[in-house]
Amino acid sequence: MVLACALVVLTSYASFASPALAVAGEAQGPAIDFRPMRALFGSWNCIGQGEGNVRHVSTTTYALTLSGRWLHVHVFSPPYASRSWVLESDGYITFDRNRKKWIAIFFANEGGYSVLHSDGWHGQDFVWHSGPPPTFDDYREIVQLTKPTQYQMTIRQRSATANFQTVAVGVCRRGTPTGRQQRKHA
Repeated sequence: MVLACALVVLTSYASFASPALAVAGEAQGPAIDFRPMRALFGSWNCIGQGEGNVRHVSTTTYALTLSGRWLHVHVFSPPYASRSWVLESDGYITFDRNRKKWIAIFFANEGGYSVLHSDGWHGQDFVWHSGPPPTFDDYREIVQLTKPTQYQMTIRQRSATANFQTVAVGVCRRGTPTGRQQRKHA
């Protein structure tokens, strides 16, 4: 019985250790070039409209993390008239050299998640497509740099007729979190 348990533990350890070693080995490769994303680094105060044209505010912060190989994105949105709870989301962005795509993975405290990909900037526009490449594309997030200190975010969803419809828009201005948001992230 002890031998059987030891075998299970060793087998379990080996199955977890191998992927961990592979990831550790990959971290020794060339650094990710985040220069194309530098325009977004820092904190942004956003005012958006969506979900029945309800206006809401949020703070979005972009910062390098995990040995400089991921760009961490944190979104904090306090309650508003039609949502009585705080929405928080964490996302991680990196560049997949094999696919030559930017990849993003987001998780939210209400249980939502998304996997997005992008070809990168085209002028002042950066378009995120839903799903890992080259799969479906039924959701898009479009970031448009309108000034060095401002960007517009447009969220479009594919409708039942296969056309994209705008479901939310927002404008974000460079700034620092205030009040509870600042204390929470300090």
